[in-house]
Order: sequence, then structure tokens, then C-alpha cells
Amino acid sequence: MSDYQPGIRVPAGEPEPGRATERWEEARTTVAERLRRAEETTRGARQQLRRGAERLRILTATGLARAADTLRGSSTGTESTARRFADSLEQGAAYLRRTDLEGMQRDLVGLVRQYPVQALGAAFVTGLLLGRRLQLGGLARSRSGGRSTGIEDPLDM
Repeated sequence: MSDYQPGIRVPAGEPEPGRATERWEEARTTVAERLRRAEETTRGARQQLRRGAERLRILTATGLARAADTLRGSSTGTESTARRFADSLEQGAAYLRRTDLEGMQRDLVGLVRQYPVQALGAAFVTGLLLGRRLQLGGLARSRSGGRSTGIEDPLDM
């Protein structure tokens, strides 16, 4: 049952009956505007990440091809281990050049479905290495007050 009684004046300081609806609309408009701005910001960040990942893909392919050329140049014989490794690096570079990020994602999903146990093991090891790296980096920064310490991270290559 409502407390509103027609003909009775609202005491000073109390909201008028229509004012609640007006405030609700203001709040709804404010929330909608903030959501729109958050979506724009997220969309922009996603586009920047995608562009950065594409650049990284191309740079990685270039680096792998250079490493393969260097290995081939320094290897002796036609069937040396270095030459076979260089061939593998060149195949990786070619894959990176011809496959976009969505294609890599599809390939990764396919591999995980085909080899779930191995994928879980690879994810576990990657998590351990990444966690160790982050822990060492945080430890070195905390001991130095955020400055570079010159301590080498054993996982840096």
C-alpha cells in the first residue's frame, strides 16, 4: 500500500512524487553514457592490441628467417643438425607470414582438441615459467625500490 495521499503537501526537503522518476531517468542516462564510453575505450584498446600483435607476427617471421639464414651460412655439409634446424625455423617463418591471427587461433584450437593432455602440459609449463619470470622481476624491482638492479633473469634469452 502506498503512503501517497492526494491533496497532502510534501514536507520541505522531501522529494516530490515525480522527482523520483526524473532522477531515475538521469541515472539511467548517465550509466548508458558511461557504458558507451567504456565500449569505445575497449574497442580502441582491442584494435591497438591487434595491430601490435600483427606487427609482432611480422617481426618474428623476419627474425626467424634471419636466424635460419645465419644457421645455414655457418653450417657445414648438407645434412647437418644446424641446417635441419634452420629449415624448421624457415618453416615457422613461412607459417607466420601466411597465417593471420585468426588462422593461428583456429590452428591452436585444433591442436588443443587433437592433443589435450599435451596442451595442458604445455600450458602448465608456460604458466610456471611466466610466473617465475614475473616473480623474479617483481622481486628484483622490490629490492631496488623500482630501479634496475643489474640482476640477470635466468629466463632472459
